[in-house]
Amino acid sequence: MRTILAAVVMLQALITGDCLLCEQCFAVGSGQCSGIFKQCSPDVTHCVKGMENSTLGTRVVLSAFKDCLDPSQKAACGRELFHKDSLLFFQISRTCCDSDFCNTGDVEVPAV
Repeated sequence: MRTILAAVVMLQALITGDCLLCEQCFAVGSGQCSGIFKQCSPDVTHCVKGMENSTLGTRVVLSAFKDCLDPSQKAACGRELFHKDSLLFFQISRTCCDSDFCNTGDVEVPAV
């Protein structure tokens, strides 16, 4: 089924132009996600995949995401953002890439 979907998306890309194709998904409570392939808007030059680790007290929530990267967020590529205090720990990491279907595969869990 994924093969058919990928073929349809690639055919659509040939018809509509040279827009980047990225996997799109979001999963809360999981370190992984898989979803659909999305044709990005013409101004998008990168795909992104990443992981968010939020800890409040003893409750840990992982969230994985993949999508077309908003051009205004390009500076966050390859960087980790984190906050830690006595109650909250928050960490987000993003990996960006610039070719069709480049954000497929496993999302790396950031070290705590």
